[in-house]
Amino acid sequence: MLAGMTSLLAYSTGWTIAGVILIIPWLLLVVYALYDLFRNSGYSAGGKIAWLVAILVLPYIGSISYVVLRGTKKMRSRGM
Repeated sequence: MLAGMTSLLAYSTGWTIAGVILIIPWLLLVVYALYDLFRNSGYSAGGKIAWLVAILVLPYIGSISYVVLRGTKKMRSRGM
């Protein structure tokens, strides 16, 4: 009985650790994308609303897309 509960606890702890390892970077990415979006004056109000909806409704795809596309615009403006 105790061995079964120990393995269940280890299984649960493993998933908890994996969840934390995946959730913390994702949250940081979303926070960075939102911070950069509101700090950026290059987008119109409609563009900011569209990005905001994309980041909040599709958090993984929206935040990664924003960071990648915004990064390529910054690099193009710097001539890279």
